[in-house]
Amino acid sequence: MITQVSYAIKIMLHFTTFLSILVSSLFFPFTLAQTGVSLSLNVEGIGKIVVDPLDEPATMVTKFARAASAAGIAMTTNGMAQMLQYFCLKRTCTQNLPKTVTLTTATGSILTCEPWDEPASLIELYALESLKTGIQLTEADLTPLLSKLCSVTLCLQTSYRLPENPYTLNIEGVGQMVVGSYQDPADIVEKFAQQVADSELNVDIGFEQMKAMMLKICAVRNCKRTTLNPPSKTPLELTIEGVGKMICTDDQDPADVVDAFAAQATAAGE
Repeated sequence: MITQVSYAIKIMLHFTTFLSILVSSLFFPFTLAQTGVSLSLNVEGIGKIVVDPLDEPATMVTKFARAASAAGIAMTTNGMAQMLQYFCLKRTCTQNLPKTVTLTTATGSILTCEPWDEPASLIELYALESLKTGIQLTEADLTPLLSKLCSVTLCLQTSYRLPENPYTLNIEGVGQMVVGSYQDPADIVEKFAQQVADSELNVDIGFEQMKAMMLKICAVRNCKRTTLNPPSKTPLELTIEGVGKMICTDDQDPADVVDAFAAQATAAGE
C-alpha cells in the first residue's frame, strides 16, 4: 500500500512539473523565445549596435551613442530613443536611457552631462579647462564630482585621468614637438620620429635621440610607458630597365639585396 502511494505521489509531481512548463511556454513565450538570440541594428553612417541575450538594450544604446559622440558624431535624445525603441519592440526592456543631468562644482561651474556624454570624460574636460585657467584640480576635487554624477546617471567608465601641462620640445634642425595634456609622451615621440623619417628632410631621429627626448619630457611629466619603437623607414626602390625592381627595406643590407637581385637576374637569363 505504501509503495502504491509513493508511486502515485511521484506521478503527481511529474505531472505538476509538466503543467508548470506547459503554462510557462503558453503565457511567457516571448521570454523563452528571446533566450540565446542576439539583436543588431545598423545605424547609417555610424556603425552597428549589437545587443546580446544578457545585455540591457538601454545600456548598449548608451554605449554606442557615447562612442559615436567621442568620435565627433552628433547625437540627439530623439535618435537614441528611436534606437532603443527598435530593440524594445523585439525584447523586454527593463531600463530607460539616461537623462540630461547638471551639477554645480565648488568653483561655481555648471557641468551638463547629456545622455551621450561619458561622465568620466566630462570630468576630464572640466579638469582640462580648469588647468587652462591656471587651476590644477586634484583627485580630491574631481572624484566626489564623478561619484555624484554616477549616482544619478549611467557610468560606463569609473576612472579618469588628471591633465598635465602641455610640454613643448624644440628639436634642432627638425622642428617643434608638443605633448598635449592627455597625450602619452612615448606615443608622441614615436609619432614625431616617424613623421621625420617619412618627410623629405635629410635628417633622421635615431633611437638614442628618441631616448634623450623621453628623458627630458619624463623629468616634468608622468610617463606610463618608457619603452620606444624606432621609426620604420620607407623601403628604397630601384627599377632596372628590362630586368626588374630592387627593393631594400630598413632591416636589409643593401649589398645583400644587390647580390640576391643579381643572382635572380642571372638565373632568369637576363
